[in-house]
Amino acid sequence: MGQRRGGDLPPLGDISSAYDRQATAREAALGGALAGSSRAAYAIHAAVPLLSPDTRLVFEQQLTPSVRANLGDVLSEYAKGPGMDTARFRSAFGANSLGDAALADLRESATRVRHAGTLAAMRAAAAKLAAAMQAIGAQRLAGTARGAKQGVDALRQANFVTLSGILHTEARGEDRNVMVAMGQTLLNRMTRNGTADVADVKRAYGPPHPKPDQISREVAMDLLEGRLPDTTQGATHYYSPKNMPWEGASTTGFDVGGGLESVPGVGIGKDPIIPKKSYRPTWSIDPRLTRIVTPSLPEASARLFRSEAHGRVR
Repeated sequence: MGQRRGGDLPPLGDISSAYDRQATAREAALGGALAGSSRAAYAIHAAVPLLSPDTRLVFEQQLTPSVRANLGDVLSEYAKGPGMDTARFRSAFGANSLGDAALADLRESATRVRHAGTLAAMRAAAAKLAAAMQAIGAQRLAGTARGAKQGVDALRQANFVTLSGILHTEARGEDRNVMVAMGQTLLNRMTRNGTADVADVKRAYGPPHPKPDQISREVAMDLLEGRLPDTTQGATHYYSPKNMPWEGASTTGFDVGGGLESVPGVGIGKDPIIPKKSYRPTWSIDPRLTRIVTPSLPEASARLFRSEAHGRVR
């Protein structure tokens, strides 16, 4: 019978039976069930349950049968002596940054695995291996945490820059409530689309201004930090009627497929305003959208809608 590989490890009961036989039979069992890399692979198999939950997850995600067998080969070879290619060992164990002390611990555990003559000795070797693997896992988890934090910090900064720029473009000069409502439609889109990145939904708005003003920056920060409750009833769409072209004006660069409408407060002059019809975007007449009326928002500055369609909001 050929030797077993890491993906076909003998169960603990079989190993125990093999060790409990007489000396001559034991050598034959070890030569079949636990020869070479299978011996080391079994030690890895026995060591993984001894790890902390977080570290175990690190290794279980990586120790597929083929990788487990490869680690068994490498671990077995490493036990033979100082001539082992340590670069290959580091690479196989995902431990390229380990120092000499960690490698020494792994070498000692590998030697114990290679020379274990009883089940108790194999279990002790597996425990030693688990301690070495725990050190590797802790180091990798620390590196992952640092990388994740850096990634989160970078995304938060990018979100702040993009959102503050969009707020400036879309609602500059408006009342703060209007700017907040406009920003909330963007956050609601992010929630509906399952993304934490403002860039994933920014195409629905004007291009971010490269130098947003102070109020835009303050509102962006408050929104992203969750300090402002959603007052839009989950609105996902927004437009400003007074910033749309009036009847008879040039419509170049605007979506005016929704036709003309009359909105209180839209017109020429002040006190009194001479009413003028303005165009509305095509999407505003989509029957899958529900109009959201918010008394605190001037209708001329902000019209809000909520998509009732299932799935991602476009």
